[in-house]
Amino acid sequence: MNLEFHYWITGIIAERAGFIDDEPQIIAYSSQYVDDNDFEILVFDDELDVVPSYISQVSQTMNILLPRKDIMRIYPLFHFIPGDQPQISNRQDGRSHPMNTTPDSSYANTLMQYTLKNAASRYKAGDKGGLYRLGVMTHAFVDTWAHQNFIGWFDDFNAIGSNIIPDIGHADALHHPDWVGHRWNDQRLKVYDVDNISRFLGAARKTYAYFADFRQQVTGKTLENNWAGLESDLKIIFGNSYSGDDEIGADARLAQYKCISKMLTGYDEHEWLSNATDQDRVFNGATDGYDQKYVWKDANSKANTDWHRFQEAVKDHVITATNVLRPVFAQAGIVL
Repeated sequence: MNLEFHYWITGIIAERAGFIDDEPQIIAYSSQYVDDNDFEILVFDDELDVVPSYISQVSQTMNILLPRKDIMRIYPLFHFIPGDQPQISNRQDGRSHPMNTTPDSSYANTLMQYTLKNAASRYKAGDKGGLYRLGVMTHAFVDTWAHQNFIGWFDDFNAIGSNIIPDIGHADALHHPDWVGHRWNDQRLKVYDVDNISRFLGAARKTYAYFADFRQQVTGKTLENNWAGLESDLKIIFGNSYSGDDEIGADARLAQYKCISKMLTGYDEHEWLSNATDQDRVFNGATDGYDQKYVWKDANSKANTDWHRFQEAVKDHVITATNVLRPVFAQAGIVL
């Protein structure tokens, strides 16, 4: 999935489920930022400091040549959560893989339920920090629909046709699994026609149920079920499915999301980092040149910034997801 689902649809689901004020924006931004948080950033309390006071952790990477251990802390945890073997789609070659992604899997639900419970507990104590973690987990959760039948590692299990792109994730399928409203063929499967409308509505439906459950936990009230209306709106916006090698209708759909959203303020991948830090140009005597350093705007309140809270959510997710998925990694012969 791309920004269309991870930010706009996720945020609208949060609105309809009853989140208030800036909460849909926090959840939606965190969800999309998982894809844009692809560089390790060192932040200093002062531009003259030599040792950073904070180091971020990436949740996405375009560098497929990273060591296996690093890849395994990114792709399977945030984008290709391993699924349930009995639920895998039937392949032409009859193969299976312990790390194969399946939609709405038991591992994904275990992680979502843990995240929801933790976020609700913090929320009731007056801490909205768990919403960042909920956004991060929502990204990984809904990707189990879009990325089903792929694994987050190099393997010819991912190979489609004669494409020469390295077989990691859905690289061979290009962007076809991520486009809203798209129909495409996964030639590895016995039933090869893929309808992203059906997949994405399934992801939206389950996400709404979890978000509504969160609101019920924190309010203690049985809230109005708005799923039917939301589903109708999404079907209208998605329109008829399309096929081919180009994304179609995205701009028109984005305009419609903006019309039905009451709380989302838009997405700029640099916003949270820019609000939290300054980029200072600092002389480096060792190189006789200048370096760009990220420096906290206010070192004393850095823990309250959106960017810091998101980064802490990413780190927490890595720890929890690694522990939950350890049996799968062991089955695949991977030690983390």
